[in-house]
Amino acid sequence: MSKAKESLWKKVSTDLKVEIERGLFNKSKFPTLREICIQYEVSGITARRVIAELAAQGLIKKSTKTGSSVIKRDRMVKEIFLIGPANNNQSIIYSQINQGIIEEAAKNNIEIKTVSSDFILNNLNTIKELNLIAPASEGVLFEKLKDQALWKIVKYHSITKDKTFSTVRSDLKNAAVIAMKYLLGQGHKRIAFITGKSGYWFVSRLEAYTKTLHENDIDLDLRLIKGVEKDSYEETASAVKSLMELSAPPTAIFAATDIHALNILSFCRNSGIKVPEKLALCGFDNLPESEFYSPPLTTVDTNWKTQGAEAVRLFRNEDFLNGKIIDVKIKPELVVRQSS
Repeated sequence: MSKAKESLWKKVSTDLKVEIERGLFNKSKFPTLREICIQYEVSGITARRVIAELAAQGLIKKSTKTGSSVIKRDRMVKEIFLIGPANNNQSIIYSQINQGIIEEAAKNNIEIKTVSSDFILNNLNTIKELNLIAPASEGVLFEKLKDQALWKIVKYHSITKDKTFSTVRSDLKNAAVIAMKYLLGQGHKRIAFITGKSGYWFVSRLEAYTKTLHENDIDLDLRLIKGVEKDSYEETASAVKSLMELSAPPTAIFAATDIHALNILSFCRNSGIKVPEKLALCGFDNLPESEFYSPPLTTVDTNWKTQGAEAVRLFRNEDFLNGKIIDVKIKPELVVRQSS
């Protein structure tokens, strides 16, 4: 065999090996002998030599009936780029998600490199291959990433399933249903809902609140729904005060976030409203401090750390590495404490 022909089959073998390791081929999509000849403009003899070499390296399995197929194997990702949140409005939640990412990466000997979205956008044309985890809030970034076929991308903290990118998300609507069913199961019929003033994150919680009341034949009383800025103790205090002054005040409150709930607990303590004797309370998120308030807060754990860990675990998922779009939905859990 001439040196030219020898270097040719080695070059084709190397190119296909790189593509296999990038996960570009599913079992049914590895090129046939004829396709290799056409794509690389080589003879049948050279193409057979390429297939034999890849089979010898344990990368493909030869079959006279079905053609060659990529052998399943665990491709070890060594490095993942991580983009943090675009703003600090949900910094507590993001810190928990990121903690889950970092801890799971450490278990798997994966290096996490934190970068900005600007870094990614400025290098779209120079980075050929990348493992990336980014928050769903990076809308502009994800729009630009649609054409990055060789990149392995996970969108975390997403509201819905995505058709283009793999997603990891908490089941927020079901979490709200769990909270409402718990309070109803405790015998409460007058349940108030304190939520944020705006933001699509609160929509699913409001839908769950109204739907659960309807399913239990309880009329919706709009006076029991209050929208307040979650970081404002003053607005929360005013909302709870107006609720308790109703002719038929609520016996329980479902708060759309633990921050809302902790402000409610502070107001009740300052106002002499006994929790849970006079007013039961259930939060949402299970933030670390919710366990240490007086009384400790009943809440729904949306498992933010688990969401981060699952984002990393996708990089050990062969279907994901082979290009399949995967949606991971994290199951919420009720945490019952003394506030209810």
